[in-house]
Amino acid sequence: MAEIDWKPVSELPEWDHQPGRQFIRLEGARFHSDMSWGRIHCGLAYIRKPGTEGEMLGYRVQDIIQLCADGDMDIRSAEVTHWAPATFSAPDSSGVRTLEGKS
Repeated sequence: MAEIDWKPVSELPEWDHQPGRQFIRLEGARFHSDMSWGRIHCGLAYIRKPGTEGEMLGYRVQDIIQLCADGDMDIRSAEVTHWAPATFSAPDSSGVRTLEGKS
């Protein structure tokens, strides 16, 4: 599997030139035990045009909700900090597909 080539969100192309699915890195926090604990979680998300129904942080709402839950992160604190195009290899002889971080 190839290493993911993370880019800061400042390098995202215009919306209509972005890959439809991306690996994203979320940073946020979870408050418990009278403290705010920093969280970082990465995963796959599909883009959505900003301001449209079903969009949050530029991605599908359900993707952001799931990634926050998986990363034990308060959704209100989540921020996308990095991204990478999500490409998938062709199945190998066993039929298994692998994720690749480079397009």
